[in-house]
Amino acid sequence: MADNPGGLREAELKSIQLDFYKELEDSSSGKKTSLPFILHSLSSASQVSENETFQIMVIGGSVFKQAIGKKEKTRISFSNKKQEELPNLRTKEDFIYLVERNLNPYTRVVTLNFAYPLSPVFDEGRLDGVLLSGSKEHTFRGLVGERVGKQLEEYFYKKYKRKILFTVANDTVCLLLSGLNRASWEKLACGIVGTGINFAYFLGPHDLVNLESANFDKFPISPETREIDLHSIKTGRALFEKETAGSYLYQHFNSILAKQQLPYPKINSTWDLKKLALLNTSASPIARDLIRKSAGLIAAQIAGIILFKKRDMTFVMEGSFFWEEDIYREYVESFLKVLVPDRKVTFVHVVDSPFVGAAKLVG
Repeated sequence: MADNPGGLREAELKSIQLDFYKELEDSSSGKKTSLPFILHSLSSASQVSENETFQIMVIGGSVFKQAIGKKEKTRISFSNKKQEELPNLRTKEDFIYLVERNLNPYTRVVTLNFAYPLSPVFDEGRLDGVLLSGSKEHTFRGLVGERVGKQLEEYFYKKYKRKILFTVANDTVCLLLSGLNRASWEKLACGIVGTGINFAYFLGPHDLVNLESANFDKFPISPETREIDLHSIKTGRALFEKETAGSYLYQHFNSILAKQQLPYPKINSTWDLKKLALLNTSASPIARDLIRKSAGLIAAQIAGIILFKKRDMTFVMEGSFFWEEDIYREYVESFLKVLVPDRKVTFVHVVDSPFVGAAKLVG
């Protein structure tokens, strides 16, 4: 099974693993690579007092979540958890209004898990971020290029004379932080393998790197990925994600169907692709090959991180593509036994990881 994942042989996967490892080495020494390799510094001091409550907001994709956190000695508890559909955030004003209408009137500290590209800014003991871009649905006109937390702080002080401290971090950073109760920082990494793809890990007890590894480009790019890229908004970017992620694999399947003129209906999601891979139809081998190839490429990135860290690792993983049904994770684990046979790789899922990770920014 691990010998030929969707046409990629073991030697090719090992070559991709080594190329990814080399990009990690080069990026860490300041050289330009296909990886953005975004460095973050974290505060070593808590922003909230013992038994103080604070508010957590999770903004990204199609969902808005919030909760109240409370620091209690060695743990943080959560209450008043809510979830709703995220409205379209076309402007800075739309974003501020979302925060304003959900802001607890007694909150002094708010921590944002913000699932959009950020350039981190460490200022006055806490993490903030400059918004680099929005998405197709959420363009954040007027906020791009601005510090997200600072803009909110200035707005609420000007309008209400309230001094509120906002901390802001990318969702991958928050996912990594959520695993600190599962492993020490030296042995901890995280991965998002679902609609999108990304990895992060610690460089020191208060320093971490968000790889934005969807942009890695040292791998054989399939004709299907080139077709998808040609019609995408951001042509030439996130090629690894377009090759492997849940947003795109079902499109690969439909493209192959058309090219081979197979009498099988198009599918509408990668969840359909997963279900098809578990069946025994004429199109099931295509589905399995696509999933195996994706898993092989993801395993190559994980193995590259393990080579860079030179130790056994625990990965906090997020994404239904990775966790739902066992087929994908089993493929990844199989490839890792070939790529890093002498290392132990543990995958964990953290309940409420978006809240847990965001809380670590202040607590």
